[in-house]
This record gives sequence, structure tokens and C-alpha cells, in this order.
Amino acid sequence: MALEQNECRDADAGIYEEFPQLSKWIFTRKQEALAKIGLTPLQAKVLMQILNDAKTSAQKNLAEELCVTPSAVSRFLDGMEALGLITRRKSAFSRKTYEVSITESGRQKAEIVKGITRDLGMNILRPLSAEERRALYGIFKKLVDFHINHKGIENA
Repeated sequence: MALEQNECRDADAGIYEEFPQLSKWIFTRKQEALAKIGLTPLQAKVLMQILNDAKTSAQKNLAEELCVTPSAVSRFLDGMEALGLITRRKSAFSRKTYEVSITESGRQKAEIVKGITRDLGMNILRPLSAEERRALYGIFKKLVDFHINHKGIENA
């Protein structure tokens, strides 16, 4: 039993050490690929968020999704609008709400971002067998459900 606990602690230590290195490697590769198409990771995230929200998103919702203040997202969106990636207009339903829409240029960039993300994912998983990929998916899904979707928060 003691040997099993030591092995588990060693595995935990390895995960704590290796996971941040892999995360950094992924972030750096994605940042490099995005820079080649003239986007920052945050701009790519905004484009993908709007695309996933059926091409229009409330500016307030974007601020919440990005974990920034509405004024900070407003300044950030000014730059994206100047680049022709998005447009903003007052909502027909609320005078205080601005709707953010993706432009054709922004949609094209978002499609490229999808490809970058897919290719990076395939590259990361390349050394794993199909069985290992399924197991890894199950592990990540469990972690996301527990920590992000809060399905296990009462047990934390």
C-alpha cells in the first residue's frame, strides 16, 4: 500500500511538472501560428467566440467571457474594428447594449484559426494511439466537468 501511494505521489509530481511545460509549448506554437496571420491569441479568441455565438455577440458577454471589464473590452474591440475583423452596433433590444458582429474578413481569419487549432491538436496527439487518445479525452472531460462545469464542486 505504501509503495502504491509513493508511485501515485511520483505520478502527481510528474503531472504537476510536465503539464505546465506542455501548456506553454502549446501556447507558444499557437501564438506563433496566429502571428503569421496577423492575430493575437486574444483576437483569435474573440473571433471564435463571436463565430460560436451565431455571428453576433453582446459586447457585455464578450467582456464576461474574456474576464475583463466592459471598458477594457471596448478599447480592445476598437482595435479589432479598425482592422476590419468586427463591427459594432447598438442593439435593437436595448439602448445600453452593443452587438458585435464578425465581418467577412473576420470570418475568414476565424476559419484559419480553426485550422491552426486542429493542426496543433493533431500534432500534439500524434504520438498517442487511438486508445490512448480516447483515454486522454475521458480524463480531460472528467477534469473539465469537475473544475470548470462544477459537477464535482461539492466534493472539492
